[in-house]
Amino acid sequence: MGQHRRRLTRTVAAGLLLAGLLAGCGDDDGAGAEDAGIDDTDAGGDVGEDVAAEVDIVDNGFEPDALEVSVGDHLTWTNTGAAAHTVTFDDGPDSGSIPSGETFSHTFEDAGEYTYACAIHPAMRGTVAVTG
Repeated sequence: MGQHRRRLTRTVAAGLLLAGLLAGCGDDDGAGAEDAGIDDTDAGGDVGEDVAAEVDIVDNGFEPDALEVSVGDHLTWTNTGAAAHTVTFDDGPDSGSIPSGETFSHTFEDAGEYTYACAIHPAMRGTVAVTG
């Protein structure tokens, strides 16, 4: 029983350490969101707005990796992969770690082109073109 308890303790400790590291990944207080024309007040889930577009986060990219929406449109990214990912805008907010099965949402308030990447996997990149 002692060996099982030590193994369980190590497993729990490793899980807590990993959770702490992931929680700190891409930690951002939303600074810059206004400058980027992105409303990130609804980050982390559906707040009852109509979703204009959806992006699947897979283990090697965003699908679609480029899309066009209108000002005021609400976008939702869903992590359908096994690994955690982020939606980190070049000039704005960051979702923080998004575990498998979870979502992240934004409403774009200004026209422009917005680029983003996964902070954990920087080769994963996407673009949102917002038209007036």
